[in-house]
Amino acid sequence: MNEVCNIPLLERRFKLFKFASNVIDNAIVSEEATQFVEDVFCSTQKKVLDIRGVGDVGEGSAMQVPRVHDHGIKEPLPVRAKGCGKRMKGGKEKTVKKARCCHGCGLTGQSHDKRNCPALVNVFCAAIDVLMAALFKWS
Repeated sequence: MNEVCNIPLLERRFKLFKFASNVIDNAIVSEEATQFVEDVFCSTQKKVLDIRGVGDVGEGSAMQVPRVHDHGIKEPLPVRAKGCGKRMKGGKEKTVKKARCCHGCGLTGQSHDKRNCPALVNVFCAAIDVLMAALFKWS
């Protein structure tokens, strides 16, 4: 099998593929048209092989498309706009993350803060109970 290397041969190949594809698309609508196209393609293939001087059908009829070899050339990196991205901070600029501190109970490293402190919630619930009891006492 020989490789297809020159441009005019590739252009003729593309043109024939496109034409054959259109014929096939039109022929698949009916069984009669499909059979006619198969017969025409078979006789055409025999005539082409006779012109080329190839004896048997299928022998030497396949062609290879050229392989594109990667020669190590890569696309350049895209251009970035001025000012986009973040700058790298130095060692003195990096801050150490402090542990969270609850200002309700004063504990450090807990998973709560003053808004959802269990100690304050219990105090708040007790205060509400006292107020409710006082309201019902007066009524």
